[in-house]
Amino acid sequence: MFSLVPRGRHIIRLCDSPPCHLAGAWSLLAALREELGIGVGETTPDGLFTLELTGCLGVCGVAPAMMIDDEVYGNLDPERLREILADYREAG
Repeated sequence: MFSLVPRGRHIIRLCDSPPCHLAGAWSLLAALREELGIGVGETTPDGLFTLELTGCLGVCGVAPAMMIDDEVYGNLDPERLREILADYREAG
């Protein structure tokens, strides 16, 4: 998780393991890309978020899942995803 380039204040790691993939992770990736205006490996212009993919978060029972910093979120859909991002934006 070391990086030579500056990353966002909050690192979003979307799980792309087979269980998450089958549960809809790619639709979440599309929603994240649209909501944030960035692709995988990029950082938002305001420096708030960096988007990454990860192999497994170990929470297959609540797939699809993502982690923001050290907090794991599961049973996601695009609407819940937008709510979570709004909370982070409000907090700064």
